[in-house]
Amino acid sequence: MTVGIEDLTRLSRNDLLAVFQAAGRQIVLPALWGMERQVLNQILRTLPAAESRSLVEALRSMPTPALDTVRVARLRLIDVLSRLSREGRIAFDLPKDLVA
Repeated sequence: MTVGIEDLTRLSRNDLLAVFQAAGRQIVLPALWGMERQVLNQILRTLPAAESRSLVEALRSMPTPALDTVRVARLRLIDVLSRLSREGRIAFDLPKDLVA
């Protein structure tokens, strides 16, 4: 079992904010680009309204990223999620095969 971008929907508001803040917008925005609408909407509903509106506006105004940029950003965001979990900074249970 591996961690995927859709696992962001399992996070609490505070934990999702912590992941997004640790990753930074330069990773978060391309990672969210082109995400399945249902998953993106669930993430946006979890965030505070102001943060959600800010992300939506930024996504609407950004140029279309290259597919490789999106892929790399998603991998980096999952790395941040995994690191914060291992450090005990967020409540997310990593699959046993990913715990080092």
